[in-house]
Amino acid sequence: MTEEMNKEYMEMLRKNIPQLDMALHINKSNVEKMYRQEDFINYIKKHHNKIFNLANNYAYDKQQKENNE
Repeated sequence: MTEEMNKEYMEMLRKNIPQLDMALHINKSNVEKMYRQEDFINYIKKHHNKIFNLANNYAYDKQQKENNE
């Protein structure tokens, strides 16, 4: 699909599915949050490795407990 066809297709979807604009906005917002969270995690991992490992173990153990319930 060419870029122009893709733009036309997206415009058609936006006209026919009003919620699409909101969904695309929310998705973009979530992606931006994920990048910030990754940056935060990488900083902690680099500068405070012991705390990172404790937090990682806590999250893993919590997930295992939830999966077993």
